[in-house]
Amino acid sequence: MPYQDFRQFPDVLRQHGELIEIDRPVALSDVGKVMKQSYRRQGPGIVFNKNGTGFPLVAGVYSTRSKALLAFEADEKTILQKVLAGLDNPIAPTISAAAAPCHEVLIEGGDIDIMRFPIPTYSPKDGGPYITPGIVVSKDPETGIPDIGHYRFLILGKDTFSFSAQPNHRFGKNLAKCQRMGVKPKAALVIGVDPVLCIRLYYQ
Repeated sequence: MPYQDFRQFPDVLRQHGELIEIDRPVALSDVGKVMKQSYRRQGPGIVFNKNGTGFPLVAGVYSTRSKALLAFEADEKTILQKVLAGLDNPIAPTISAAAAPCHEVLIEGGDIDIMRFPIPTYSPKDGGPYITPGIVVSKDPETGIPDIGHYRFLILGKDTFSFSAQPNHRFGKNLAKCQRMGVKPKAALVIGVDPVLCIRLYYQ
């Protein structure tokens, strides 16, 4: 993959004029409107620096073909062959017993507050704010085969969210198996992966 993680990708978008930063205050309920207008114009991704949370919100980074090509480090002439070569030559996972970098900061128990992060309500008719770029990592409780999938998460409170995993989706199948087996399901919601992974899951 071209990038170690998502953090490297916005820098590349900036270099190609595919990312702008908004430094005036923007309410999280208005983010969806701004993104819609940018998409209609096939415009750049957007960083909302002042959204009321103290954290920057990066949005719309996969919304156009030009940005997707940057994610693959490809152009119109090379993208097809690059995707086909990748499918034929998957990268095997690296297993390590070392401490995971994602565990450097742990927030547990009563200190958990999802609402402190910039999570927009995209439409007036939505039930609330949604986490949209999350990748769910789970495994089949019978076979142990791992799986990743793309699902939206509706924030219900500071430490609670809901999601929809249809019975025909792999995560839904894993949850159904856990229920039949009387096993407590486990999964991880991962945000900030390599952009190629997000794009592949979104369009598969």
